[in-house]
Amino acid sequence: MTYLNKTLPLCLVLSFFANANPTFSEIDYTPKHDFKVTATTNNKLADPHQNNQDAVVYVWPNTHSKFDAVSQLQTLQSNEYWQEVSAQELNAGIMLFTTSTEAFVRIAPKTQFSEGEAIKSPALDASQLMIKPRLSSTFEAVEQTISQQEMALAGFEDGSVALKTNASNLVGQLTLRSNQNLQRNSRYLVHVKEKFSNQLLQVSAANIYQPEEEAVFSLSAKIAGQDLDEKNTQLRLINSHGEATKLSYDGGKISLPDNLDMVGAYQGFYELELTSMKVLAGISVKRSIKVPFAQVVSTAELGQAIQVENQAAVQFSLPIKVAHPGRYAVKATLALQSTKGKITHLQTIEVANWLQGDNSIILPFTANAPSKSGSKLLLTNVSLVDQSRMMLLEQHVVW
Repeated sequence: MTYLNKTLPLCLVLSFFANANPTFSEIDYTPKHDFKVTATTNNKLADPHQNNQDAVVYVWPNTHSKFDAVSQLQTLQSNEYWQEVSAQELNAGIMLFTTSTEAFVRIAPKTQFSEGEAIKSPALDASQLMIKPRLSSTFEAVEQTISQQEMALAGFEDGSVALKTNASNLVGQLTLRSNQNLQRNSRYLVHVKEKFSNQLLQVSAANIYQPEEEAVFSLSAKIAGQDLDEKNTQLRLINSHGEATKLSYDGGKISLPDNLDMVGAYQGFYELELTSMKVLAGISVKRSIKVPFAQVVSTAELGQAIQVENQAAVQFSLPIKVAHPGRYAVKATLALQSTKGKITHLQTIEVANWLQGDNSIILPFTANAPSKSGSKLLLTNVSLVDQSRMMLLEQHVVW
Protein backbone atom coordinates (compact mmCIF):
# COMPACT_ATOMS: atom_id res chain seq x y z
CA MET A 1 0.00 0.00 0.00
CA THR A 2 1.31 3.46 -0.93
CA TYR A 3 0.38 6.29 1.42
CA LEU A 4 2.30 9.12 -0.24
CA ASN A 5 2.48 10.57 -3.73
CA LYS A 6 5.48 9.45 -5.78
CA THR A 7 5.96 12.86 -7.36
CA LEU A 8 5.01 16.36 -6.37
CA PRO A 9 5.12 19.59 -8.43
CA LEU A 10 7.74 22.05 -7.24
CA CYS A 11 5.14 24.83 -7.11
CA LEU A 12 3.31 22.91 -4.37
CA VAL A 13 6.52 22.62 -2.36
CA LEU A 14 6.96 26.38 -2.56
CA SER A 15 3.32 27.05 -1.64
CA PHE A 16 3.53 24.85 1.45
CA PHE A 17 7.04 25.51 2.70
CA ALA A 18 8.02 28.95 1.37
CA ASN A 19 6.78 30.44 4.65
CA ALA A 20 8.33 28.04 7.12
CA ASN A 21 7.68 30.40 10.02
CA PRO A 22 4.33 31.24 11.61
CA THR A 23 1.86 33.34 9.65
CA PHE A 24 1.65 36.91 10.88
CA SER A 25 -1.63 38.78 10.66
CA GLU A 26 -1.87 42.41 9.67
CA ILE A 27 -0.78 44.80 12.39
CA ASP A 28 -3.70 46.38 14.19
CA TYR A 29 -3.41 50.15 13.87
CA THR A 30 -6.52 50.97 15.90
CA PRO A 31 -4.84 52.54 18.97
CA LYS A 32 -5.06 56.32 18.78
CA HIS A 33 -3.21 57.33 21.92
CA ASP A 34 0.23 58.51 22.90
CA PHE A 35 2.99 56.02 23.61
CA LYS A 36 6.12 56.34 25.68
CA VAL A 37 8.76 53.86 26.84
CA THR A 38 9.20 54.20 30.59
CA ALA A 39 11.52 51.33 31.55
CA THR A 40 15.13 52.25 32.25
CA THR A 41 18.45 50.47 32.57
CA ASN A 42 21.59 51.18 34.56
CA ASN A 43 23.71 49.28 32.05
CA LYS A 44 25.86 51.27 29.66
CA LEU A 45 24.46 50.66 26.18
CA ALA A 46 26.83 50.43 23.24
CA ASP A 47 26.15 52.61 20.21
CA PRO A 48 26.71 50.65 16.98
CA HIS A 49 26.37 53.83 14.89
CA GLN A 50 28.70 56.19 16.75
CA ASN A 51 30.75 56.72 13.57
CA ASN A 52 27.68 58.05 11.74
CA GLN A 53 27.32 61.49 13.30
CA ASP A 54 26.09 63.49 10.31
CA ALA A 55 22.73 65.26 10.66
CA VAL A 56 20.04 64.38 8.13
CA VAL A 57 16.91 66.38 7.28
CA TYR A 58 14.15 64.77 5.21
CA VAL A 59 10.98 66.48 4.05
CA TRP A 60 8.31 63.90 3.39
CA PRO A 61 6.68 64.31 -0.04
CA ASN A 62 3.25 63.62 1.46
CA THR A 63 2.04 65.36 4.59
CA HIS A 64 1.01 62.93 7.32
CA SER A 65 -2.43 64.17 8.26
CA LYS A 66 -3.41 61.05 10.24
CA PHE A 67 -1.86 59.84 13.46
CA ASP A 68 0.44 56.96 12.52
CA ALA A 69 -0.19 55.00 15.69
CA VAL A 70 1.94 51.87 15.81
CA SER A 71 0.36 49.05 17.76
CA GLN A 72 2.41 47.31 20.41
CA LEU A 73 0.32 44.17 19.95
CA GLN A 74 0.63 41.32 17.47
CA THR A 75 -1.59 38.40 16.53
CA LEU A 76 -0.12 35.25 15.03
CA GLN A 77 -1.35 31.85 13.98
CA SER A 78 0.21 28.53 13.07
CA ASN A 79 -0.91 25.42 11.19
CA GLU A 80 2.39 23.60 11.69
CA TYR A 81 4.78 22.16 14.20
CA TRP A 82 8.43 21.20 14.28
CA GLN A 83 10.60 19.12 16.56
CA GLU A 84 14.19 17.93 16.74
CA VAL A 85 14.76 14.18 16.97
CA SER A 86 17.78 11.95 17.36
CA ALA A 87 18.92 9.26 14.96
CA GLN A 88 17.95 6.64 17.55
CA GLU A 89 14.41 8.04 17.78
CA LEU A 90 14.08 8.12 14.00
CA ASN A 91 15.26 4.53 13.74
CA ALA A 92 12.81 3.42 16.43
CA GLY A 93 9.90 5.43 15.01
CA ILE A 94 8.57 8.91 15.77
CA MET A 95 4.96 10.02 16.12
CA LEU A 96 3.47 12.36 13.51
CA PHE A 97 0.25 14.21 14.32
CA THR A 98 -2.04 15.30 11.46
CA THR A 99 -5.53 16.79 11.46
CA SER A 100 -6.21 17.13 7.73
CA THR A 101 -6.02 14.87 4.69
CA GLU A 102 -3.11 16.79 3.25
CA ALA A 103 0.00 17.40 5.32
CA PHE A 104 3.60 17.97 4.35
CA VAL A 105 6.45 16.44 6.31
CA ARG A 106 9.96 17.78 5.84
CA ILE A 107 12.97 16.10 7.43
CA ALA A 108 16.25 17.99 7.46
CA PRO A 109 19.66 17.03 8.88
CA LYS A 110 20.85 19.28 11.68
CA THR A 111 24.33 20.72 12.15
CA GLN A 112 25.96 20.26 15.54
CA PHE A 113 29.08 21.84 16.97
CA SER A 114 31.79 19.96 18.82
CA GLU A 115 34.93 21.72 20.06
CA GLY A 116 34.34 24.53 17.55
CA GLU A 117 33.88 22.14 14.64
CA ALA A 118 30.61 22.04 12.67
CA ILE A 119 29.39 18.49 12.11
CA LYS A 120 26.41 18.06 9.80
CA SER A 121 24.24 15.00 10.14
CA PRO A 122 24.01 12.88 6.98
CA ALA A 123 21.03 13.32 4.71
CA LEU A 124 18.27 10.73 4.81
CA ASP A 125 17.67 8.11 2.15
CA ALA A 126 13.97 8.52 1.42
CA SER A 127 13.71 4.95 0.15
CA GLN A 128 14.49 3.78 3.69
CA LEU A 129 11.57 5.67 5.24
CA MET A 130 8.60 3.66 6.52
CA ILE A 131 5.20 4.84 7.74
CA LYS A 132 2.46 3.23 9.82
CA PRO A 133 -1.06 4.59 10.47
CA ARG A 134 -2.41 4.43 14.00
CA LEU A 135 -4.68 1.43 13.40
CA SER A 136 -2.18 -0.54 11.33
CA SER A 137 0.20 -3.12 12.75
CA THR A 138 2.75 -2.97 9.96
CA PHE A 139 5.01 -0.35 8.42
CA GLU A 140 4.79 0.36 4.71
CA ALA A 141 7.55 1.76 2.53
CA VAL A 142 7.13 5.30 1.22
CA GLU A 143 8.69 6.89 -1.81
CA GLN A 144 10.45 10.25 -1.94
CA THR A 145 7.85 12.64 -3.24
CA ILE A 146 10.38 15.46 -3.58
CA SER A 147 14.03 14.87 -4.35
CA GLN A 148 16.78 16.67 -2.50
CA GLN A 149 17.54 18.53 -5.75
CA GLU A 150 13.94 19.73 -6.02
CA MET A 151 13.96 20.78 -2.39
CA ALA A 152 17.12 22.78 -3.09
CA LEU A 153 15.31 24.56 -5.94
CA ALA A 154 12.58 25.43 -3.46
CA GLY A 155 15.17 27.06 -1.19
CA PHE A 156 16.00 24.17 1.13
CA GLU A 157 19.66 23.50 0.46
CA ASP A 158 20.10 21.44 3.58
CA GLY A 159 19.61 17.87 2.38
CA SER A 160 15.89 17.89 3.18
CA VAL A 161 13.47 15.27 1.96
CA ALA A 162 9.72 15.93 1.96
CA LEU A 163 6.63 13.74 2.09
CA LYS A 164 2.97 14.54 1.52
CA THR A 165 0.06 12.67 3.06
CA ASN A 166 -3.13 12.59 0.97
CA ALA A 167 -5.46 9.82 2.19
CA SER A 168 -8.28 10.32 4.69
CA ASN A 169 -7.27 7.23 6.67
CA LEU A 170 -3.99 8.95 7.49
CA VAL A 171 -5.62 11.65 9.59
CA GLY A 172 -4.53 11.30 13.19
CA GLN A 173 -1.45 9.75 14.73
CA LEU A 174 1.11 8.20 12.37
CA THR A 175 4.48 6.63 12.99
CA LEU A 176 7.45 7.48 10.77
CA ARG A 177 10.58 5.35 10.85
CA SER A 178 13.87 5.19 8.99
CA ASN A 179 15.52 1.83 8.31
CA GLN A 180 18.73 3.63 7.42
CA ASN A 181 21.76 2.88 9.56
CA LEU A 182 22.09 6.38 11.00
CA GLN A 183 25.01 7.69 13.04
CA ARG A 184 24.14 7.69 16.72
CA ASN A 185 25.05 11.35 17.24
CA SER A 186 23.03 12.57 14.24
CA ARG A 187 20.00 14.82 14.75
CA TYR A 188 17.16 15.86 12.46
CA LEU A 189 14.49 18.53 12.24
CA VAL A 190 11.01 17.18 11.51
CA HIS A 191 8.62 19.84 10.23
CA VAL A 192 4.92 19.05 9.70
CA LYS A 193 2.80 21.68 7.95
CA GLU A 194 -0.96 21.42 7.34
CA LYS A 195 -1.92 24.20 4.97
CA PHE A 196 -5.60 23.27 4.87
CA SER A 197 -6.16 22.44 8.53
CA ASN A 198 -8.59 24.57 10.53
CA GLN A 199 -7.01 23.46 13.83
CA LEU A 200 -4.89 26.55 14.37
CA LEU A 201 -2.72 27.75 17.21
CA GLN A 202 -3.54 31.43 17.70
CA VAL A 203 -1.44 33.79 19.81
CA SER A 204 -1.87 37.40 20.89
CA ALA A 205 1.09 39.10 22.54
CA ALA A 206 3.01 42.33 22.83
CA ASN A 207 5.80 42.95 20.34
CA ILE A 208 7.86 44.87 22.89
CA TYR A 209 8.94 44.12 26.43
CA GLN A 210 9.77 46.75 29.04
CA PRO A 211 11.68 45.19 31.94
CA GLU A 212 10.11 46.07 35.26
CA GLU A 213 10.60 44.77 38.80
CA GLU A 214 8.69 41.61 37.85
CA ALA A 215 10.02 40.35 34.54
CA VAL A 216 6.75 38.96 33.14
CA PHE A 217 5.81 38.72 29.48
CA SER A 218 2.10 38.06 28.88
CA LEU A 219 0.58 36.26 25.93
CA SER A 220 -2.74 34.61 25.12
CA ALA A 221 -2.58 31.29 23.26
CA LYS A 222 -5.34 28.91 22.15
CA ILE A 223 -5.61 25.86 19.91
CA ALA A 224 -8.87 25.85 17.97
CA GLY A 225 -10.25 28.36 20.46
CA GLN A 226 -9.36 26.29 23.54
CA ASP A 227 -6.78 26.98 26.23
CA LEU A 228 -3.48 25.13 26.05
CA ASP A 229 -2.74 22.08 28.17
CA GLU A 230 0.21 23.24 30.24
CA LYS A 231 1.50 19.72 30.83
CA ASN A 232 1.82 19.33 27.04
CA THR A 233 3.31 22.78 26.39
CA GLN A 234 7.01 23.56 25.97
CA LEU A 235 8.47 27.04 25.81
CA ARG A 236 11.94 28.35 24.94
CA LEU A 237 13.43 31.85 24.78
CA ILE A 238 15.79 32.22 21.80
CA ASN A 239 18.10 35.19 21.25
CA SER A 240 19.43 36.42 17.90
CA HIS A 241 22.50 34.18 18.25
CA GLY A 242 20.31 31.08 18.41
CA GLU A 243 20.96 30.48 22.11
CA ALA A 244 17.91 28.96 23.80
CA THR A 245 16.68 28.99 27.41
CA LYS A 246 13.82 26.80 28.66
CA LEU A 247 10.95 28.68 30.31
CA SER A 248 7.63 27.83 31.97
CA TYR A 249 4.38 28.75 30.22
CA ASP A 250 2.48 29.37 33.48
CA GLY A 251 -0.87 30.25 31.90
CA GLY A 252 0.70 32.82 29.57
CA LYS A 253 2.38 34.75 32.41
CA ILE A 254 5.95 34.08 31.35
CA SER A 255 8.82 34.96 33.68
CA LEU A 256 11.75 36.10 31.57
CA PRO A 257 15.37 36.06 32.73
CA ASP A 258 16.45 39.31 34.37
CA ASN A 259 19.72 39.44 32.44
CA LEU A 260 18.42 40.06 28.92
CA ASP A 261 21.19 42.06 27.26
CA MET A 262 19.74 42.79 23.81
CA VAL A 263 18.06 46.23 23.74
CA GLY A 264 16.06 47.27 20.69
CA ALA A 265 15.99 45.35 17.43
CA TYR A 266 19.30 46.26 15.78
CA GLN A 267 20.75 42.85 16.68
CA GLY A 268 17.49 41.06 15.92
CA PHE A 269 14.54 40.01 18.00
CA TYR A 270 14.10 37.71 20.92
CA GLU A 271 11.72 34.85 20.14
CA LEU A 272 9.47 32.80 22.36
CA GLU A 273 9.19 29.39 20.71
CA LEU A 274 6.06 27.62 21.89
CA THR A 275 5.04 24.04 21.10
CA SER A 276 1.82 22.58 22.45
CA MET A 277 -0.38 19.53 21.93
CA LYS A 278 -4.07 19.13 22.69
CA VAL A 279 -6.58 16.33 22.08
CA LEU A 280 -9.66 17.56 20.23
CA ALA A 281 -12.44 15.16 19.21
CA GLY A 282 -10.11 12.23 19.76
CA ILE A 283 -7.35 13.63 17.52
CA SER A 284 -4.05 14.95 18.87
CA VAL A 285 -3.35 18.44 17.54
CA LYS A 286 0.26 19.59 17.79
CA ARG A 287 1.37 23.09 16.89
CA SER A 288 4.50 25.26 17.15
CA ILE A 289 4.91 29.01 16.82
CA LYS A 290 7.56 31.69 17.31
CA VAL A 291 6.59 34.97 18.98
CA PRO A 292 9.14 37.74 18.27
CA PHE A 293 9.61 40.73 20.54
CA ALA A 294 12.14 43.43 21.31
CA GLN A 295 13.26 44.52 24.75
CA VAL A 296 13.00 48.32 24.96
CA VAL A 297 14.19 50.85 27.52
CA SER A 298 14.13 54.62 27.57
CA THR A 299 17.40 55.90 26.13
CA ALA A 300 16.17 59.46 25.49
CA GLU A 301 13.18 61.65 26.29
CA LEU A 302 11.49 64.53 24.48
CA GLY A 303 11.14 67.94 26.05
CA GLN A 304 8.41 70.42 25.17
CA ALA A 305 8.65 71.86 21.66
CA ILE A 306 9.62 75.54 21.38
CA GLN A 307 8.97 77.65 18.27
CA VAL A 308 12.11 79.48 17.19
CA GLU A 309 11.36 83.20 16.75
CA ASN A 310 12.69 85.66 14.15
CA GLN A 311 13.12 83.06 11.42
CA ALA A 312 12.08 83.53 7.82
CA ALA A 313 10.64 80.02 7.87
CA VAL A 314 8.91 78.16 10.66
CA GLN A 315 11.30 76.31 12.96
CA PHE A 316 10.72 74.33 16.13
CA SER A 317 13.33 73.27 18.65
CA LEU A 318 12.79 69.97 20.44
CA PRO A 319 14.92 69.48 23.58
CA ILE A 320 16.02 65.87 24.07
CA LYS A 321 17.24 64.48 27.37
CA VAL A 322 19.74 61.76 26.45
CA ALA A 323 20.42 58.88 28.83
CA HIS A 324 22.55 56.88 26.39
CA PRO A 325 24.56 58.35 23.48
CA GLY A 326 23.25 57.38 20.10
CA ARG A 327 21.62 58.43 16.86
CA TYR A 328 18.10 59.78 17.35
CA ALA A 329 15.39 60.83 14.91
CA VAL A 330 12.39 63.07 15.41
CA LYS A 331 9.47 63.11 12.97
CA ALA A 332 6.69 65.70 13.22
CA THR A 333 3.95 67.31 11.17
CA LEU A 334 3.51 71.08 11.23
CA ALA A 335 -0.16 72.02 11.59
CA LEU A 336 -2.26 75.19 11.82
CA GLN A 337 -5.16 75.25 14.26
CA SER A 338 -7.92 77.79 13.65
CA THR A 339 -9.94 79.61 16.30
CA LYS A 340 -12.72 77.06 15.73
CA GLY A 341 -10.35 74.16 16.36
CA LYS A 342 -9.98 73.07 12.74
CA ILE A 343 -6.52 71.65 12.06
CA THR A 344 -4.78 72.01 8.71
CA HIS A 345 -1.68 69.84 8.25
CA LEU A 346 1.05 71.67 6.35
CA GLN A 347 4.23 69.58 6.17
CA THR A 348 5.91 66.50 7.64
CA ILE A 349 9.62 66.55 8.34
CA GLU A 350 12.11 64.14 9.90
CA VAL A 351 15.48 65.06 11.38
CA ALA A 352 18.14 62.63 12.62
CA ASN A 353 21.35 63.40 14.48
CA TRP A 354 23.89 61.74 16.73
CA LEU A 355 23.61 62.99 20.32
CA GLN A 356 26.26 62.48 22.97
CA GLY A 357 24.20 64.05 25.75
CA ASP A 358 21.28 66.40 26.37
CA ASN A 359 20.70 68.52 23.29
CA SER A 360 18.04 69.90 20.96
CA ILE A 361 16.99 68.97 17.45
CA ILE A 362 15.81 71.75 15.15
CA LEU A 363 12.90 71.04 12.79
CA PRO A 364 13.39 73.44 9.81
CA PHE A 365 10.00 73.43 8.07
CA THR A 366 9.89 74.95 4.58
CA ALA A 367 6.12 75.15 4.10
CA ASN A 368 4.43 78.53 4.13
CA ALA A 369 2.32 78.96 7.26
CA PRO A 370 -0.73 81.18 6.58
CA SER A 371 -1.01 84.02 9.07
CA LYS A 372 -4.55 84.12 10.40
CA SER A 373 -5.78 86.04 13.42
CA GLY A 374 -6.22 83.76 16.42
CA SER A 375 -4.76 80.70 14.72
CA LYS A 376 -1.73 78.93 16.14
CA LEU A 377 0.96 76.60 14.91
CA LEU A 378 1.51 73.26 16.58
CA LEU A 379 3.24 69.95 16.04
CA THR A 380 1.22 66.78 15.46
CA ASN A 381 2.12 63.14 14.96
CA VAL A 382 5.42 63.55 16.80
CA SER A 383 7.70 60.55 17.29
CA LEU A 384 11.15 59.95 18.78
CA VAL A 385 13.12 56.95 17.53
CA ASP A 386 16.41 55.56 18.78
CA GLN A 387 18.00 54.69 15.42
CA SER A 388 21.12 53.23 17.02
CA ARG A 389 19.13 50.49 18.72
CA MET A 390 16.10 50.50 16.40
CA MET A 391 13.27 51.24 18.80
CA LEU A 392 10.39 53.67 19.05
CA LEU A 393 10.67 55.67 22.27
CA GLU A 394 7.75 58.08 22.12
CA GLN A 395 4.75 58.94 19.95
CA HIS A 396 2.32 61.80 20.51
CA VAL A 397 -0.81 62.98 18.75
CA VAL A 398 -0.04 66.62 19.61
CA TRP A 399 3.17 67.98 21.17
